[in-house]
Amino acid sequence: MNPFNPSFGKVPPIFLDRDQQVAQVVEGLQNINSPFQTTLIYGIRGAGKTSFLTDVSKQIKQKDDWIVVNLAMDGELISTSIASIYDQATSSLKKILDQIVGIEFSVFGIQTTINTGGKTHVDEKIILENMLRQVTKQGLHVLITLDEVRSTEAVRKFILIYQILSREELNVSLIMTGLPNHVSELQNDDVLTFLLRSARVNLSPLDALTVRYSYQKAFIEGGKSIDDDALELMTKLTVGYAYAFQLLGYLVWETSDQIDISTVQSVVPQYQMDLTRNVYLKIYQSLSPTDQLFVQTMAQMDGDQFSVGEIGQRMQKPKNYVSMYRRRLLDDQIITSSQHGYVRFALPLFKQFVNDYQEYY
Repeated sequence: MNPFNPSFGKVPPIFLDRDQQVAQVVEGLQNINSPFQTTLIYGIRGAGKTSFLTDVSKQIKQKDDWIVVNLAMDGELISTSIASIYDQATSSLKKILDQIVGIEFSVFGIQTTINTGGKTHVDEKIILENMLRQVTKQGLHVLITLDEVRSTEAVRKFILIYQILSREELNVSLIMTGLPNHVSELQNDDVLTFLLRSARVNLSPLDALTVRYSYQKAFIEGGKSIDDDALELMTKLTVGYAYAFQLLGYLVWETSDQIDISTVQSVVPQYQMDLTRNVYLKIYQSLSPTDQLFVQTMAQMDGDQFSVGEIGQRMQKPKNYVSMYRRRLLDDQIITSSQHGYVRFALPLFKQFVNDYQEYY
């Protein structure tokens, strides 16, 4: 069976360079004084954020004293949290939760109402707080996860409620994943500055030696042979990009049992097409016009690393202007600093993609 999985959101059988980070987060969640009680996981599309979050959630869910609530950005965050906590509660805990004023659970769903002066008023925040008080009294903990977070009104409201619940010393933790610019926007929100004190996990590129060794180990254990030249080329073609590692490994695995450099070269066109269709178009189209101009200028230059000074000259922009967009692209993990005054693309075959985009799209 092919051990590589380029599908988004699933934990692949070969999950590189992340075990130590996952273990650190899982351990931190079990320490009430740890900054990992509130964790932000960020990285470019395809860096493995959802897989990382899924792995953490699965490990925590295996513990008897934890309830894991997985939320979606397009859902009702508070009401879904209430329903999920109740759904996962033991029968004895459900009996306790049934006594909470203003909440009614039935086979038809959950109604969250509070009666005040003969009128019905919905206040889900109070209901969630009361539920968590009971959960905490029972010595249980709740982990809430939110994937691909963005700075919306609903998310900001939910995070503010979470902050209040944390200040009340209730057993609730929060992990959010997001693109670097979305995470930065949340952290710099005037009323969400407490997020600056949260733990941050940056899913940076994978180590080249680890990529090479993992490819070699996977193919040998799968009964396939692979020579050094093929391993070297595969390692270079991924540039440490997690999605590219899974995708290239999957394509090469399906091609032959005897893998040499020509085998790898034969899948490069499909590899590039899948990178373009599945990630690069979305990444590129989400950039601002000036960010796009910056990478277009890089792509039109010779070589694999590019002088920032020359980029500025070609863009006809002053140094401080170019530096601002250089920093934005570095933060978004589109480019990386190769040496002082130089940058290169952080994604495999991205230079060719940018040039192709200008010609065909």
